[in-house]
Amino acid sequence: MKNGNQPKKRGLLKVALALLIILPACTQWEKGKPPGAWYKSYQPIQNPQADQFVKQALALTRTQFPPPIFPPQKIILRHSKKTAAAKNYRITEHFSLTECIDITNGIFVIYIEVDPTHPSFYPLLGHECTHLINPKIFDWYMEGIATQFSEDLCKKEGKSWAEWAKRFNKTSTDPYALSYQMMHQIKQTVTPQNYATILQHRAPNHFNPNRERIDIIAWLKTLPPNKQKKVIAIIRRYQKQLLTHRSQQYDFTPIPSSL
Repeated sequence: MKNGNQPKKRGLLKVALALLIILPACTQWEKGKPPGAWYKSYQPIQNPQADQFVKQALALTRTQFPPPIFPPQKIILRHSKKTAAAKNYRITEHFSLTECIDITNGIFVIYIEVDPTHPSFYPLLGHECTHLINPKIFDWYMEGIATQFSEDLCKKEGKSWAEWAKRFNKTSTDPYALSYQMMHQIKQTVTPQNYATILQHRAPNHFNPNRERIDIIAWLKTLPPNKQKKVIAIIRRYQKQLLTHRSQQYDFTPIPSSL
């Protein structure tokens, strides 16, 4: 009897799999974007610990970097997973991003691709908080700075950075790992005062006139000669690989051979 029941079970399984294939195709997708503010299409993060973490992040940025170009007055946290009301719209999910939605009133939205229970939540949140300083900079130097800041903040606030340490501290072709390693070494090479000024040196982004990039050449010229030489050597170790990831999303400025 046991063997005799097997074909019947396989037949039921085939029917179930067919339904799984057919049902998603029957979804009625809505056209355009969901009504209301864009961020409201994503699930709110209502977590006091996360709110406090953001406050501590802002406090730490003030000790490491120049003031934000658009001082944050309100920061809205969202898990980048669609709400029930937006589920039938074709919008992107599972991303992390910081955007300023109201420059005049300093209103920002931070989207995090995971929820607060995930081990990468606070490392991601720390990274995104760095972009509150200047949400217009899109380049690999800035990404490395943000990841380094995330590590500093998580250690200070007692949040685990173990998952990211595994990813970023090994040799990798991952540009996020490469940019972190590069900026980690640069931060260890220069003084805190030197490092703090890097975000003050900005230039137009090569791919988007509404964005900026770090003017690494201008910043290098402010360093003492011995430090400048060491930083140039660090960047040159990583620039060939990072140039392959230069795109409309993230710019990258290499060090010219003449410097």
